[in-house]
Amino acid sequence: MYEFEMKFPCEISKIKANLQFLGAKYLRTEEATDYYFQHPNRNFSKTDEALRMRKTENYTELTYKGPKLTTKSKSRLELTAQLMDDKIIDILKELGFNQTGLVGKKREMWELDDVTISLDEVENLGEFVELEIILDSKDEIAQIELKLCKMSKRIGIKQAQIRTSYLQLLQSKRS
Repeated sequence: MYEFEMKFPCEISKIKANLQFLGAKYLRTEEATDYYFQHPNRNFSKTDEALRMRKTENYTELTYKGPKLTTKSKSRLELTAQLMDDKIIDILKELGFNQTGLVGKKREMWELDDVTISLDEVENLGEFVELEIILDSKDEIAQIELKLCKMSKRIGIKQAQIRTSYLQLLQSKRS
């Protein structure tokens, strides 16, 4: 699967009001804790990859994110496996992986015209909006990026997109 994503720092209350006005479909609200891991022999910050375990009250999943495919968005290969519990942390540590960070967030998810819109309140970081489309192929990347750009304007986002992950933003803030 390929994740096509654009992220913007912005005040989510205004975007939420616009989503309601446009008739977007509310999906759910969840609190998530993301645990990030570093490969013992490969520097993910240099290869532009990520290995994340996400834990919510309803599910636990492990996700590999490949390098970004373009400079216009955060589009990349994304492979996710659902887990029965969070024992994966112990398994990864036994295999030599190091936990490199923790990101806590409250996420409210909406859908409009096949675009998933996440309104994120990230602990110690602020408010963000993510626009996302998941597809089996990366063949239509230019059209998908254009669709995400148009959606950002349609829902009232005026801020510039950022391509930095929440983990990277938190690490920058700490240093």
